[in-house]
Amino acid sequence: SDQPGLAVRLARHEVEQLLDVALDNALRYSGSGTTVTVSTAATDNTVELSVSDDGCGLPEEDLAKAAARFWRGQRDRAGTGLGLAIAREIAVGHGGGISIETAPAGGLLVRYDLPAASAPV
Repeated sequence: SDQPGLAVRLARHEVEQLLDVALDNALRYSGSGTTVTVSTAATDNTVELSVSDDGCGLPEEDLAKAAARFWRGQRDRAGTGLGLAIAREIAVGHGGGISIETAPAGGLLVRYDLPAASAPV
């Protein structure tokens, strides 16, 4: 479902920050030897940008809290607890959203729903 040429109504540096947060999360917490997958999909009005991994993931009760400010997983000794919260503010601030769920491969999936450049304002 990857589609070249997808455009969103966000500045390039904001999209890069969203990707950076999700990739950093995947690489930091999923363990060595993990496969990280970045994918995109489009509807008429949104572009879905997803980063998933096949690592250890998060317990079900932690998924809903993961984008809250200063929340950190129990095994997290180094993180600030701000990455996903900042990503959420960027996405929501532009009329989009973020969801954090268990990936099909068992790890974590971070999905951003972003307004497409062609979407009505």
